[in-house]
Amino acid sequence: MLRISSLRVDWGRLEALVDHLNRFQVAGYIDTSCSPWEWVQDNLLPLLPLSVTSGASGLFPVLWPYAATARDAVTTITAGAGVVRTSPVTYDRGRRDVVNEIRLSYALDGSDGALRVLTHTPEPDPAEAQQVTSLYAQVSGSRYGTIATETDTGIVWASTTAHGIASWMIRARGFPTRVVSYEVGLSLGWLRPGQVVLLTDADLHLTDQVCVLRERTYTDGGRLDLTLALIEDVARD
Repeated sequence: MLRISSLRVDWGRLEALVDHLNRFQVAGYIDTSCSPWEWVQDNLLPLLPLSVTSGASGLFPVLWPYAATARDAVTTITAGAGVVRTSPVTYDRGRRDVVNEIRLSYALDGSDGALRVLTHTPEPDPAEAQQVTSLYAQVSGSRYGTIATETDTGIVWASTTAHGIASWMIRARGFPTRVVSYEVGLSLGWLRPGQVVLLTDADLHLTDQVCVLRERTYTDGGRLDLTLALIEDVARD
């Protein structure tokens, strides 16, 4: 779709994510006039664990690895000499934004408008094959109660893809997201948003905490300010 658009795209960064994105299988047809980019925004991006940003070579996707582990880390950041915390730990998504039941309607039957409905929920009905659960949904439900949202798609038919979508949504939205910022030297200028790092900060009682780089900006003093999202993993932690 992007190849038939008029947008400038960083194809190298896009190709680097092909193996991750190909786990999501989509199919369908377009029978009305539309902008390729608008179609991507309306139909594809809401289903994928990524955001799209722009750089010197054009638009490119940033994959958000909600299932990241320490094995995915590309470096370790330790508070101390040359690494200064510049913010308290805050929530960029609080309890009121938590969702732990995903009701996904997919596999639209064009003949009668019927859909399959997959429900990823803290408390599934054992008699319903299309209701599933996970430790993440269960722990979130025990903390905050069941909080549901509904979404639908006309381009997903494979049940494996539907399960994959609901799974990453639960991991992404089932818990409040904590963020913290550090000022570091330019030696870490190679880090890019979406990469996984390990954070150690004795003042915060964090040791090798799995984090994802959310944002990177240059300071007036010629250093870098890194905003890190702390990835909570109830199975691990």
